Amino acid sequence: MYRVIAVDDEALAIRRFEHIVQREDRLNLVATFTDSNKALEYVKNNKIDIAFLDIEMPSPNGLELSELLLEADPYISVVFVTAFDQYALEAFKAHAIGYLLKPLDLKDLKAQIDQIERTKQPREDMPAAVSQADTKKITVHCIGQFSCYCAGKEKEPVSFRTAKTAELFALLIQHYNAPMSKYSILDAIFPDTDDEKSNKLFYVSCSYLRSAFAKYGITDLLIRENDSYRLNTDIVECDYINIVKASDKMNSMSLEDLEALAKQCNGEYLMGRAYEWAFETKTYVETISRRILLSLSDAYIDEGRDLEAAQQLEKYLIGDPCNEEIVERLMTLYADLGQMNRVRAIYDTFKAKLYEQFKLKPSKNIRALLGPDSEE
Repeated sequence: MYRVIAVDDEALAIRRFEHIVQREDRLNLVATFTDSNKALEYVKNNKIDIAFLDIEMPSPNGLELSELLLEADPYISVVFVTAFDQYALEAFKAHAIGYLLKPLDLKDLKAQIDQIERTKQPREDMPAAVSQADTKKITVHCIGQFSCYCAGKEKEPVSFRTAKTAELFALLIQHYNAPMSKYSILDAIFPDTDDEKSNKLFYVSCSYLRSAFAKYGITDLLIRENDSYRLNTDIVECDYINIVKASDKMNSMSLEDLEALAKQCNGEYLMGRAYEWAFETKTYVETISRRILLSLSDAYIDEGRDLEAAQQLEKYLIGDPCNEEIVERLMTLYADLGQMNRVRAIYDTFKAKLYEQFKLKPSKNIRALLGPDSEE
C-alpha cells in the first residue's frame, strides 16, 4: 500500500479528494494540506510514496513544491491534480509525469496508480542510498555517444524520461565548475518557450532528474543553492571533465596519464545532440583533444616509440586533416621508420583534402618528403 499525501489550497478540493481516495485500497492517505510549506515540513520528517499536488497554489505553487519535495526525498512520485487541462497537455505531455484532471474521477485515479505500479518499486524494495564514502557513483560519457551509468550497473544506462531532462543533465555537466542560475538554465534549454511554460517544464525536468538517480540509491546529485543549481561532481567520473581539467597540466603529465586521457578522446562532444549551448564547447573540446594526442605523440618520441607516436598523429589528423605541420611530422616519422608506403598514403590523403577544402596544392616541403625519385 502506498503512503500518500494531498496538497491543495482549497479545503473543498481536499475533502473531495479524501472521498475518492477512500475507494482505492492501494492508497493510504496519511495527511492532507492546504499550505505547501506545511506539506514540505511533513515530508522532511515522514516517509511517503506519492504526493498529489494542485498546480495553482500560493507560493510555492505545485510545480515548485514538487521540486522541493523531491529535493527532500527523491523517492516520492508526484501526481498533479489540476482543473486546467492546458497545464497537463503542455507541461507533462500525456503522462510524461503524473497528472489528473479535476473533478477527480475514480477510474482516472486507478489508471494513474496502475501506471505508478508499473514503474515504481515499493520503497522497501528500493536500493539503499549509496554511501558517501563511495566517491564515484556515476560515470558520464560526453565524448562520443552521450550516456550515463551508475556504480554496479555498468550495463544499464540511466534512462531519462524526457529529452529535456537529459539536456538539463548534460548542461549541468558542462557547467560542472560553477552553479547555474535557474534563469540561465531556462535561456539555454527553453530558449523559444514563454516564461510561464518554461518555468513549469524546468521544475518537471528537475523532478525527473532526481528521480532517475534515486532509482539507483543516489540522492545527492542535484544540488540547489538559493535559485541556482549544480551537480555534485565529487560523485561523478566524466570524460569531458577529465579532458578540460587536463588542459592546464599536460606538460607535467606522465606517459601513463596521457595514455589514459587519450583513450577518452574517441569521438565528438555530445555526438548527435544538437544543443545550441554546446556548439562552442564542442570546438573547445576538439582543440584540447588534439593537444592531448600531440602531447602523447611527443611523449612516445621521447621514449623512442616512433610508431606509436605516428599513430597518435594519425588520430589528430582525423579532426584536422589539412594541418600541414602535423602532416609533415607524420610523414617524417614514417620515412624514418622506412615505411614509404605510409608516407605516400598520408600525402595522397592530405593532397586530396587540401584541394577539396581550399583548392590548394601541398607545399614544396611536403612534396620533398616523398623522396627524390618519387613522381608527383
